[in-house]
Order: sequence, then structure tokens, then C-alpha cells
Amino acid sequence: MGDIAILYICTGNYSIFFKDFYKSAETNFLPNYKKHYFVFTDKKFFFKKANIEYIFQQKIGWPFDTLSRFHFFSKIIDRLHSFDFTFFFNANALCIKQISNTILPTTNDFVIALHPSFINKQNSEFPYERNPISTAFIDLHEGNHYFQACFFGAKSEKMEKLINDISSSIDTDLRNNYIAIWHDESHLNKYFLDKKINILDCSYIYPEHFENPYENKIIMRDKNKLGGHENFRNKNFFIFYIIYIFCKFKIKLKKII
Repeated sequence: MGDIAILYICTGNYSIFFKDFYKSAETNFLPNYKKHYFVFTDKKFFFKKANIEYIFQQKIGWPFDTLSRFHFFSKIIDRLHSFDFTFFFNANALCIKQISNTILPTTNDFVIALHPSFINKQNSEFPYERNPISTAFIDLHEGNHYFQACFFGAKSEKMEKLINDISSSIDTDLRNNYIAIWHDESHLNKYFLDKKINILDCSYIYPEHFENPYENKIIMRDKNKLGGHENFRNKNFFIFYIIYIFCKFKIKLKKII
């Protein structure tokens, strides 16, 4: 039995998701393992637990809030030595079914799920970074899968190397005045081309609003219910919070009725 580090970013309005995520992860994600949550945020939380550690991270604006996630993680990279495995979750993730240790990359180094929009597609249809100027460049003859960057994990020593390597690759692109087409996800897909991976199906990252062919274990909550991406990237938090409470109240009423 080993300890698990969880990396989670919720700057700006994304902080609204954390409490529900935490409760779902404690109940359903590797429930027999001891977990420690590194939460990168610019909000002051009153939700305190012994295994939650808040790290101040200023919101820096789109697309750098996602592109720079590995730079954020560099702040605590030395702490990861204390854990056997490290996992990253998108802010809007919700663990809805129990997830066992069969997903742990014990024989392989990493674990990540296939992007639901690119199942059974040809390599030429994958949205890889195709510009050779980028360190995330993938040629047309390379790659058999397209992974979504909203949930992935690794042995902690491998995650430390991933954080350093991808941060360096992104820095190189920025020095060349270039941002990969799908930001950090492009770099992650490039990084995994030659790595040993536990490949998960889409039930571990399925969007809440997609038609559901799976018995989902983790869903990505629908941001459109709360005004779409712009409400999370730019809007005032107080106004957003009122909208969020109103939406939750409406959902409860529907259940009662």
C-alpha cells in the first residue's frame, strides 16, 4: 500500500468545483490509499482538512492558466518524493464510481485515458501539434492514440521528470514565440509517444454532457451549465458564485419534484 499525491488547480472561478471533487475522490478514488491534495489556487478556502494543502497560485489568464500547469507543479516537485504515485485531475472532475488500484502504473510508468472525441479515428485526424517549430511537434506517421490531459498519473519519480521536461519544452516554445495548438495537452501527447503507459478507456474522463455509452467512473462536469468557458476564464467570482448557487438550487428542486 502506498501514498498518493493529487495535483489540482482551481484558480479563479474554478475553485467552485473543489469541495465536490474532494468528497468524491475521498470516497471513490483509491479509497484504501492515503491521499494528499496539493491545491493550487488564488482563493481563501474555509474548507480545511488534514490532507489538503493550499498553494497560492495567481490566475494568469488564458491560455497560460492551463499551459503553465507544469510550472505550477514545480513549486512542490521536491515534495513528491514522499509519495508512491502522483495524479493530476482537472478542476471539473468528479469521481462517481469506485476506482481500484488496478489503474495504478505499477508495471508501466504512466496512466492516462483516451480522448472520447478521437476513438476509432485515424492518426491523421488526431489534433496533434503539426508545426515543426514546436517541441510538441508530432509527424504524420507517429502516434497511435490521442490522450486527453484532464486526468493522468504516474509513479512519482516519473511525474517529477515529466514536470521538468514538459516545463522546459513549453519554455522553449515560448522563447520562439509559439504556443502549441492544444497547449499542455499537445506537449503531453508528444511526451507519451515513447513511454510505457496504462491506457484507460473514456469512462475515466467522460464529459457530463456527452451521450453516455460507458459506465462512467469519472465525469468532467459540464461548464456550459454555469455559463461556459468564459465564466471560468474571466468573470467576477461573486457573480459567478450566485449563478452557481442558483443552478444547484434548481437541480435540487427538480429532484424533489
